Amino acid sequence: MAARKAWLLAGLAGALVLYMLSRTQKGQQVAADVVGAVASTVRGLRNNNPGNVEKGADWQGLAPVQTDARFAQFTHMRYGVRAAARVFRNYQKLYNLRTVTQLINRWAPASENNTAAYINAVAQRVGVDPFAVLDLANAELCYRFLRAVFRHECGIAAESIAEATIREGISLA
Repeated sequence: MAARKAWLLAGLAGALVLYMLSRTQKGQQVAADVVGAVASTVRGLRNNNPGNVEKGADWQGLAPVQTDARFAQFTHMRYGVRAAARVFRNYQKLYNLRTVTQLINRWAPASENNTAAYINAVAQRVGVDPFAVLDLANAELCYRFLRAVFRHECGIAAESIAEATIREGISLA
């Protein structure tokens, strides 16, 4: 517990330093470099695949060289967003999965995830009950849902994905 508090305090101190730096032009560049360095270590962001869509389909925008053993790599983030949107919309069309609970249970099975925590995190971020019926054809709802999934998959680094990029990926789906 003490170690966890120490990490939390270190993180808060780091965030405060980044905030203070961001108030000057030079500091803004330093802060951007730090955020970029952290994001480049997150697999989903490095692969331009914030949902961690697995390999197997011939997705639009796939990178010509696939070096990740499990997850697809895309040339641009919008294509990774598109792939995730397509998968979830297909879950609704093909399997009639309509709730956060149903969608996440298929997306992140309990055999390899803490699915209950995943469901609760996504439902809370979307602002719905885990059993509420969703329509991911609604672009705004799809945006909120995917933003929540990406946050769970990639952690806070997912916040570095521009809103416009996510919306563009959804519009391509």
